[in-house]
Amino acid sequence: MLCLLSSSAPVNWMGLAASRLELEKYDDALNAYMVAATLLGTDDAEPIYWIGICNLRNGDRKAAKEAFRKC
Repeated sequence: MLCLLSSSAPVNWMGLAASRLELEKYDDALNAYMVAATLLGTDDAEPIYWIGICNLRNGDRKAAKEAFRKC
């Protein structure tokens, strides 16, 4: 709900992504982390790191490795 009410707040997207990650909904978490990364720009590596974790848990080692390199 917070993401709908304040869609430009990266902290809301990070929270949504973290909850999806804990529920093992990796594609949903990946999408939310991507929105957070877009909102934060290149100043913050945290969402990029978590994108790597989501890719790793999805079994996409190549995408995970690329995300970790960006961190």
